[in-house]
Amino acid sequence: MSDVYHFWTKGQIPSVYFGPGKIELAHVSDEYIDLHEIHDATRIYLDIALRILAPDVDRAAARAEIDVEAAVRLTRDLVRFPSENPPGDQREIMAFFKSWFERHGIPYAEYAKVEHLPCLVAEIGDPEAGPTLHFNGHSDVVPAGDGWTYDPYAADIVDGKMYGRGTCDMKAGIASFLTVAAYLVEKKIPLRGRLQMSIVPDEETGGDFGSGFLVGEGIIKPDFAIIAEPSSMRMSITENALLWLTVRTEGDRVHTINSVGAVNAVEDMADVIQGFKALRREFAGFRHPSLGGVVMTVNVVNGGIKTNIVPDECVAHVDCRFPAASGLTIADMLAKVDAMLDRIRAENPTIRVSYTYHGKDAFRQPPDTDIVRFINESMLEVTGKPAAWLRTDLELDRSDAKGR
Repeated sequence: MSDVYHFWTKGQIPSVYFGPGKIELAHVSDEYIDLHEIHDATRIYLDIALRILAPDVDRAAARAEIDVEAAVRLTRDLVRFPSENPPGDQREIMAFFKSWFERHGIPYAEYAKVEHLPCLVAEIGDPEAGPTLHFNGHSDVVPAGDGWTYDPYAADIVDGKMYGRGTCDMKAGIASFLTVAAYLVEKKIPLRGRLQMSIVPDEETGGDFGSGFLVGEGIIKPDFAIIAEPSSMRMSITENALLWLTVRTEGDRVHTINSVGAVNAVEDMADVIQGFKALRREFAGFRHPSLGGVVMTVNVVNGGIKTNIVPDECVAHVDCRFPAASGLTIADMLAKVDAMLDRIRAENPTIRVSYTYHGKDAFRQPPDTDIVRFINESMLEVTGKPAAWLRTDLELDRSDAKGR
């Protein structure tokens, strides 16, 4: 999950993370999804859509009739597009989605803040006839990397599991809600409202050109939304604070033989990295029983151009997340980063270090919205059990039990 959820909340849209796949498998090598999770998600999404938009339809009969294997086939088709971000260009997979919508008679519109990151918004039904239920999914995936047993873009099915980058995060979720839309069109089910779907291109890099753009421009403003991110079909209405830092040290580019007295940007960055590790240790004592504690990791470091040249620049990318229960804000964390860098400057007067950042504070939505109730009712009817929370202790205070 990422800061995409912030856009929905900022737009005052009651929203829930609720999708197939295990979140812990989202970015690993040999990412996979169990086929039964795709089947279950398709039937549950159908039940929710009918409950809201076609309450007179026999939901049990519809769940038995819908072709859940169509969702499996569509997932395989989607996984076979290597829609990695970075680098980010999503036009090829979006062309596939457009063709799919056209084949199934589902009207859609394309919106783009930048050309290579188009968004698609498709819908069926009539917004004047009732509420709008929105499903959201992102087409981009993180780079596959190494260490795979199976080809990350072959979508191999082995022992009831489909392997590949994006199976879990989140092409199975998209395939499930698209299969529901195709079923509603095929069966000509009259809707008392509108089913709307957005497919966005840049969740893995923040969402500013996808969900943020669509919500910010007022292109979509449904009554409630389901974000089909992997959550093992458990609900989440909270989001950790997100802080991405790009830290830069500067040095003197000289030949190694002339390095005496020169500032080495890579060596100075090593001091900065140790500073972040010390800052992480400062938060080691805080740990929420459900959501965990403060996470701060230096994930990318680039510096130097040649073995015999002192580097004049080094850049590090730092990812920091912390729950609302920490009591910290982005401003608080930046103040701690500034204090840490000031200590390093005092110890190393020649260091030249600066940073830029992208951040959003933690939040949670109320636990008793209509969409939470609809999901609970459908889960109870389809599985015999109410929907569980993904992050139990943070999703609900004990006094909020009525929304469970």
